[in-house]
Amino acid sequence: MKSVPFSTHLATVLPLGLLGRSKQSELWEPRREGYNLVKGNVTHFHVKPNANKTMDPIDDHGLTYADLFQIAIADGFQGAASIEHWGTPEEMLKGARELRTVIDQMLAI
Repeated sequence: MKSVPFSTHLATVLPLGLLGRSKQSELWEPRREGYNLVKGNVTHFHVKPNANKTMDPIDDHGLTYADLFQIAIADGFQGAASIEHWGTPEEMLKGARELRTVIDQMLAI
């Protein structure tokens, strides 16, 4: 399996783990390092544009959202994805269309 170079809100994940909760629902905003802390617990993705105002690649690592979703699905993900911080209504619609295209392509496999 491909290594995922992203992390999430450690301020949320670590305290829940310290409380002995084996399962927590995690919002996932792709960041560098830390996927293993939330692996199997992600229930929601925030899809944000890259510097070019497109969905892919996520960062300079070349990983795409389709890659990230496939990894999460293999780890039990059954949640949702939404677009966020795309800017104007037109840019938000562009992001929604890109996300829909990725999902449609994944379903066709």
